[in-house]
This record gives sequence, C-alpha cells and structure tokens, in this order.
Amino acid sequence: MAAFRDTAVLLSAAGEARAAFVRERKAQRASIIHFDGENSFPECEQCGRCCGLNVIAMTREEVLRIHSYMLENDVRSIDRGTSRCCLQSEDGSCMVWPARSQTCKLHHCKMARVDLLAENPAIKVHDEADLLLVDMHAHFVCGDNEVH
Repeated sequence: MAAFRDTAVLLSAAGEARAAFVRERKAQRASIIHFDGENSFPECEQCGRCCGLNVIAMTREEVLRIHSYMLENDVRSIDRGTSRCCLQSEDGSCMVWPARSQTCKLHHCKMARVDLLAENPAIKVHDEADLLLVDMHAHFVCGDNEVH
C-alpha cells in the first residue's frame, strides 16, 4: 500500500508539472505539434530502468493499441505484482515497444520530463482530459478494465 501511495505522489507531482507546462504553452498561444516518433531518443538502449512504475498515464486509444498489439503478436503480460511494468520482458526490454504509450516514448533516463518538454516545445503532450491513470498490473494481468 505504501508503494502505491509513493507512486501516486510521484504521479501527482509529475501531473502538476505537466499541467503547468501545458497551461503556460496555451497562455503563450504557442503551437504544440504532436509527437509521433517511433523512438523519442535514438540512444535509448531499452534497458528497462524506466519500467519501475506500475501506474501510467495513457489515453484510451493507447490502451486499445497496446491490447491490439498484444493480441496480434501473442504477447503475454508477466505478473510481477505492482513492482514493475507487467509488459517488460525478462531481459528488461519492452514487449510492446512499437505500441507503447506517449508517456513511455517521452521518458528519458537523464532528463526530467518537464525539462525535456521545455527544451522541445514542438512535442505535443496529450490534453489532461484525455489521460487515464492505468494500473498496469490490474489492467493487463488481472483483467480489471477500470481506469481512473
């Protein structure tokens, strides 16, 4: 339960920082172009260090895209409880890499998301109203389709 609270606090802080960034961009009437890159960072080694979270902000479309990818490619989630992402393979790589969410695409091991977005204003982040908090274990392992 404590791990869930810690994750919730981290997500809340990240969400607040992200919302502040989006508000600032909108106030400046700055253009925010949608990011569609297959890999945000070419130097990414798919080491899996970023997969330590179990609750991830995603759009409904991203959740459906991951489900479709899993069905089409016979990907089976791994039950790790809530300690790591259930879609991380045993070698640490992402089993749904081509279908992963924008949250995952924009993760950088050496730079905070808020700094990354500040330095790359062309990246359009999802509107706050479109995001769901998805408990990866509950959703992809236990089949609980409730998202918040």
